Amino acid sequence: MIMKLVPVMFVLLSLCQFGVAATPSADLIKKITAASGGLEAFQALGVIRMEITEKDTAADGAGQSSSFTAILDTTFDNIRLEMENGQIVIVSNGDSGWALVQGNLDERQQTSHMAPKVIRKKIMPWLFPFTLNLSGVYFPAQPSVETFDKKATLAATFTVPGSFFDTPVVNTTWTTHLTKGDNRLLAAEFLPTEGYNEAGMRYRLKTTTELKGVQLPSIIEVAGIDASGKETSSKRTITIKTSIVGEPSPALFLHPQKLKAFEEDE
Repeated sequence: MIMKLVPVMFVLLSLCQFGVAATPSADLIKKITAASGGLEAFQALGVIRMEITEKDTAADGAGQSSSFTAILDTTFDNIRLEMENGQIVIVSNGDSGWALVQGNLDERQQTSHMAPKVIRKKIMPWLFPFTLNLSGVYFPAQPSVETFDKKATLAATFTVPGSFFDTPVVNTTWTTHLTKGDNRLLAAEFLPTEGYNEAGMRYRLKTTTELKGVQLPSIIEVAGIDASGKETSSKRTITIKTSIVGEPSPALFLHPQKLKAFEEDE
């Protein structure tokens, strides 16, 4: 009975389509994603599952790890994020969402609009460069020549709306660092947000894994940066294992109340 709901689920939950008008920004995003296999090949993966470990190292050498599971369709219409061994589940369906806390539905009014913001903050670096296709990402100018990690590269800045993330600590202006030959994304960063006592972040894509011709991040090295771009002593290593989900259950993405209504109608 559950599997009968799959076609219905994708009709209801496909709240936005990936068609983007041909603008200079869209053309640049297309070039950057092409260097990792292309948007079409990424979307052809269907639903993917990501097992993520983030290991933080503080200035005093102390470390701690956090684990996450993300399951999403590659149009980014539906994303499920599980934290704390599944005790917290956050789901976005386009620009709205829902959450479970220890198996109970979070019924706070702000949850529906905060859930996508929390997910965007986490998922953005995990799936570079394909998350550049998230609605709201905009490159106002073409890349310029720079030197990054002692190599001649390109720099291209993008912006997102002020409501994109769940916290103003994450800057809404980011800079990508690209290879000169093919615009492959090497790193991305944001400087500290003015007025907040928090460092910015620099994400270096160190290794990738290939799924059906698509290059996806497997190890990302993260460093805190100050307002001048100088790296701080705070470090993070993100390890990602990605696989393809064959036939996803609608229960992964569909709001529990809507799922119950469908089940009762059967």
